[in-house]
Amino acid sequence: QVHGEYIWAHLPKHEQDSAPFCCPINFDRNYNEVAWPVVMVDTYWSISIISTFYPGSNSTVPISTYAFSTKLAKKAGGWDTDVFGIGDDFHFMLKSYFESDGNVKMIPVYVPAS
Repeated sequence: QVHGEYIWAHLPKHEQDSAPFCCPINFDRNYNEVAWPVVMVDTYWSISIISTFYPGSNSTVPISTYAFSTKLAKKAGGWDTDVFGIGDDFHFMLKSYFESDGNVKMIPVYVPAS
C-alpha cells in the first residue's frame, strides 16, 4: 500500500495542495456482453479521455480514478451531496478549479485504469 502523501512528495511544497492526480481510463470491460452502440460510445469516450493526457495539456480530465488533496477538496467545498448536486469527478475538478481561481493543474499518472 502506498502512503497517501507519497504521490505528492515529488512536487514543490507550494504546489502540493493544488495538484490533483489522475490516470487515463479505458472502458474495455464486458464488451462481449453489451450492445454494440454501448461499445461504440465507450470507445469514443475512452479515446476522448486519453487524448487529454499528452505532456503539457492544460485540460487533462479526471474520470473515475483521481486523487485530490484534502486541502483542495475543502477549499472547493467538498463533493456535492444534495439532490441538486453533481458528484462526479469532472464536475469536482471544475469546482476546485474555479474555487482556486484557476490554480489547479491535473498531473497525469500514466498507468491505465480499466
